[in-house]
Amino acid sequence: AEAKGDVFYVLGVMHGSAASRAGIAQGDGLVAVDGERPTGMTPIQAADLLRRKVEEMQGKPDQVLRVTVVRARDGKEVPVDVLDAGGGARLGRSLPGRLPSSLLPDREPVVTAKLMGNRRVGYIRLSAFTARSAREVRQAVASLDASGASSFVLDLRDNRGGLVPAGVEVSRLFLGSEPPVVWTVDRSGALEDRTPHPAKVQPPVTDKPLVVLVNQATASASEIVAGALKDSCRATLVNKTSGSTFGKGLIQSVYELSDGSGLVVTAGKYVTPGLTDIDGKGIAADFKGMPSDEDQKKAIEACRMKSIRREEKL
Repeated sequence: AEAKGDVFYVLGVMHGSAASRAGIAQGDGLVAVDGERPTGMTPIQAADLLRRKVEEMQGKPDQVLRVTVVRARDGKEVPVDVLDAGGGARLGRSLPGRLPSSLLPDREPVVTAKLMGNRRVGYIRLSAFTARSAREVRQAVASLDASGASSFVLDLRDNRGGLVPAGVEVSRLFLGSEPPVVWTVDRSGALEDRTPHPAKVQPPVTDKPLVVLVNQATASASEIVAGALKDSCRATLVNKTSGSTFGKGLIQSVYELSDGSGLVVTAGKYVTPGLTDIDGKGIAADFKGMPSDEDQKKAIEACRMKSIRREEKL
């Protein structure tokens, strides 16, 4: 969250989380949790307050946590009841700090899939990058492939990220084990491919056409995946709402200090295989709407020609 005074503003809500179901939206201001206002709190202290209230709900089916928010759309302060439908509330990523696992959708599927339209497009929505993401995406691709999908759409809209290694694994499902997924740049400017490459060459799970849907709330690990698939000329990106993704590409660690304040240490940043700096800029889309098959082919071919020219200059 972003703190302004004693209000913490929601930077993103995870798709399918309890907060999302309750109607909490990006830009809303969190002013109270169960009647307790975070007056004078640091972001980490506010995260601890939220964590404590959520943990009190654990194991209590149908328990309600009331939070008070200032709506971004109209500025009104309203109470919102976040329902724990059993198995633990998952509010999403509204506050920074070391969030408990119960705040992440680790007990619910992070992948939804279906076959769409006469073009038989295999649609896969990935809401977060968890330890299960690659396995669920692999299963979704196999199921849709068996159902006759002729192409695929990977929906990363509103996916705020998660585990970077999970993002690397999902990328490799479509790229195979050999191409680089992401580079890191340390504080001295040194470039390094720190993503593991399996000793045994592994082919992609599908070579059918792929489109990736992104928006301004596509961030962090999601941007790594989008950048890898775009720069490797494996997919085109579609963004119907803005020109680029969120732009979160720093490698950071957060430390809580004894006085309740926090220290954020930046060790480096992520860049795409084509050396696009993700942080602050995001990943630019290829199209504002779904491309035709012909436009998709032209974009991929143009990408390959650009990649060849880039390699010739190295």
